[in-house]
Amino acid sequence: VGTVVLGYESTLPVTMEDMLHHTKAVTRAKPSALVVGDMPFMSYQAGVEQAVINAGRFVQEAGADAIKLEGGERVAESVRRIVEAGIPYAAFGGGEPLGVAHSWDLFDILTNGGVALKLETDGSRIDEAAADRIAGLAIQCVQISVDGATAATHERVRPGSSFTATIAAIRRLTARQQPPQFVFVPNRFNLHESVAAFDLAVDLGCNTFVTG
Repeated sequence: VGTVVLGYESTLPVTMEDMLHHTKAVTRAKPSALVVGDMPFMSYQAGVEQAVINAGRFVQEAGADAIKLEGGERVAESVRRIVEAGIPYAAFGGGEPLGVAHSWDLFDILTNGGVALKLETDGSRIDEAAADRIAGLAIQCVQISVDGATAATHERVRPGSSFTATIAAIRRLTARQQPPQFVFVPNRFNLHESVAAFDLAVDLGCNTFVTG
């Protein structure tokens, strides 16, 4: 919304009113997909009460099925209260959520409260132990970003990443009956590998190929 629709240089200027307006437009179209409201900057950072109210606005006013927020220990109490308020679904993304301290504690809080989880990750931190924990939590949706069908392209688009580690993470989850979604965002560096990326997702047993 911020950079593509409103023309901002970053997402920081986006307000709750902006997000509610655009989320309403999506839900009025009555899509079959799950609609997740992405809580903007300073819509939950000021305190627990603010977080619960704004999460509720996404569901009540905009018709969102779920909300998304970012943070570790500092948002733990907000997460608890949002669960108590009956928000049915939460998504974790932005940066690398599994690298945030206390992320697993938040996942436990949410799943114990009956909230369905979506996890957006680059897969770099999904070792055998993490794969076991994800399977044990029965996270509803895991999306893993893969920026190419080859190591050279993936690592060019995502500097510092490991294609081998990402593919290994997908294999670990699939082996535990938790096949992730394969997220491929085309750009000028990887567009030529779009078809090969789709074929790779199929070969790995991913349940969905997400692009756009």
